Parts: sequence; structure tokens; C-alpha cells
Amino acid sequence: MCGHEREHDVLGPLGVDTLIDDVRESHLRGGHRHGRARIQLDVYAGESSGVEPYQLASEFYETLHGPEDGTALGAYQGHVGGTPGGMFIEEIRRIDRQSFYEPDEMRLVRIRADYFVYYRTH
Repeated sequence: MCGHEREHDVLGPLGVDTLIDDVRESHLRGGHRHGRARIQLDVYAGESSGVEPYQLASEFYETLHGPEDGTALGAYQGHVGGTPGGMFIEEIRRIDRQSFYEPDEMRLVRIRADYFVYYRTH
């Protein structure tokens, strides 16, 4: 194998979440217990023989997002974290979803979804 060649790697679906911003309202008496965070969820799937990467990435994303019944990321409500410092998630709302093809060396399909997470701290 020459230096510039490499074996064809198979990348299964991979999900990465990133906190984009965390905005808390405040007033003259200090901070407010309510906040809104924006998170970005990126799902990647690589090309490989016999696998449709758009379908693989979409199925994995839908598994993470869930059926909008509160059992997964979409429409989740409930307590997260321990005490002290826990919080209550009031609502998670998807605000955007886009699919991309990244034709660089790894040839990836990427689904990017942005969410607002409305919460209150204890």
C-alpha cells in the first residue's frame, strides 16, 4: 500500500451533541431560574459497500429524536441531573434539520438538527 492509499473504513452511525448557547433571563434582583439552551445534534454515517448512508443516518437520527411522545429527545419533559444542581426540562423543540454530504476523504452523510431546550433550575 502506498502512503496516500488507505483501506476503506466503514463508519457506522455516530451521533454528537454540542451546546451552542445557554441563555438565562435576568432582572435587577439577579438571575432567573428559567433558561433556554440551544443544542445541535450531528449524526454521521459513512459510505460503505451495500449500505445506503442517507438511510442509515436518517434511521439513527430518528432513533435519537424519538416518536414525539416524550420517550426520547423529541418532546422530552422531566428531571435531569442529580441534587444539588438538577434541573427540570420543560420542553425540547426541534427548530431545524438539514442533511449534507461531505465529499472529503471520509465521504460522510451528515444530518444536523438544532433544538431549543427550555428548562428551570431547582
